Amino acid sequence: SRTRKVLLTLRTSIFSKSNYRSSEHLSPFLRDDQLNRHDWPRLDSRRALGGRDLFAGVAGVYPDAVANPPDPAVVERGRRARERRLATGEVEIIPAVAADGGDVAMPLREAFEYYGTPRGAVPNYTNGFAVESFEHTAGFGAQEAAARLTVPFQLVHCENALVPPWAREFYAAVTSPKSELWLDSAGQIDFPDDPRLIEPAAALFRDVCRAP
Repeated sequence: SRTRKVLLTLRTSIFSKSNYRSSEHLSPFLRDDQLNRHDWPRLDSRRALGGRDLFAGVAGVYPDAVANPPDPAVVERGRRARERRLATGEVEIIPAVAADGGDVAMPLREAFEYYGTPRGAVPNYTNGFAVESFEHTAGFGAQEAAARLTVPFQLVHCENALVPPWAREFYAAVTSPKSELWLDSAGQIDFPDDPRLIEPAAALFRDVCRAP
């Protein structure tokens, strides 16, 4: 049988213009008991999906690194943190989220309301971000990859999620078969645990992957 693969970008706040980062992600290598019970359902390609490969962006953020270059001070902070670790073994960590914002990876209050509360808690989650990551992630760009996609692309987004214009720009540049689904959400982080958003998105993926 053909290999079946699905790549999902879920809660991809690591790609945002303001350098929001999350150390939690939905990984196919996690055991089921490690996943948040409120989180997106596991998409088991051996059972649930057909024989098509697919790239799906769910409330993703698609920065344009050329039009929106990173803050040099942020990149430099990451570089210094890396050099300090190599010299001393000390890893500089800042919180991923905090109730009052401050020097955190994800300064949005909305991010704290998910990652900083039992709503998004999972046993293996650590509320921390390695500062040296800024050296490479601050300037991350997604737009240039759109034209290189060769598998079907499914965009799921909403007007209240992060940077809808970037999502539209990325979608417009994709040349492989594609479809988009725009939903009505309160914001960015209700995508992981709101059935009104999960169910239509999952149905879209199933339909596309099962197509002949």
